[in-house]
Amino acid sequence: MKNKFVYFFLLTGMLVTLVGCGALHAAPPTPTSIPPTVTPTSITPTNGEVILTTGDWPPYVFQGADDPGPIPAIVVAAFKEVGITPKIVFYPWVRAEDEVRQGNAFAAFPYAVTPDRQKEFDFSDSMYTVQAKFFYSKLYHPNGITYNALEDLRSYKIGALLGSWYVTTFSNAGLQVEYVSTNDQNVQKLALGRIDLMIEEENTVWSVIRKLYPNDVNQFATLDKPLDQPGVVNDLSLMVSRTYPNSAELLQQFNTGLAAIRANGTYDQILAKYQLAKQ
Repeated sequence: MKNKFVYFFLLTGMLVTLVGCGALHAAPPTPTSIPPTVTPTSITPTNGEVILTTGDWPPYVFQGADDPGPIPAIVVAAFKEVGITPKIVFYPWVRAEDEVRQGNAFAAFPYAVTPDRQKEFDFSDSMYTVQAKFFYSKLYHPNGITYNALEDLRSYKIGALLGSWYVTTFSNAGLQVEYVSTNDQNVQKLALGRIDLMIEEENTVWSVIRKLYPNDVNQFATLDKPLDQPGVVNDLSLMVSRTYPNSAELLQQFNTGLAAIRANGTYDQILAKYQLAKQ
């Protein structure tokens, strides 16, 4: 597994304008095998290799682990099926997206498809489907919070991640949103009552809660109504550069490989290994 991934941990700041993503998309030390000055712009893929970017997003992607998790495993297996070896580079989400935008990387993953993103990028077939929900603390909202339309939440402070698919949606609804770079930050703010709600993929947030507050998991709850939007916003895909060399052909090859591992059972084996719901 290790020989199929190159982990680049860059200590970069996250003071950026409201575009990329924090942890849906933090940066530990740079690995000793790669000089700190080396960036994807100076990395030339060898034959059969393609560069992709991602970020820490448990339980789907784990940065700094020997086993980076189920979504990277799906990406590797799909490319392997068509004879391609991916080099996966870890970045803060804003940087991961920007590398794709500049054509330094073929794709970033896992990303949801949105109309705004489709103006700049192409997308692969769906690798996995998830559901985003609003979380709250029972200590501060013992009776819960209800809403029918997003505009009903204007009186609440909401924690969210930089660059996530809902940024434009929340802005259009006039919500009070505080954007940060990691789910850890939002869970901590929720526990302290500094925000009323946080939004993220359900399994991801429960993973963070169990890590940070193992004895107080029952303090947290989700709103019954998930954050859905017409289209495929909950489908996780590769977000593909239109300027990376041979990107259209690589996208087609990836989709072919993804279909193949779904058909031959590899995909289901990966889901079973990581105890993810079969799709």
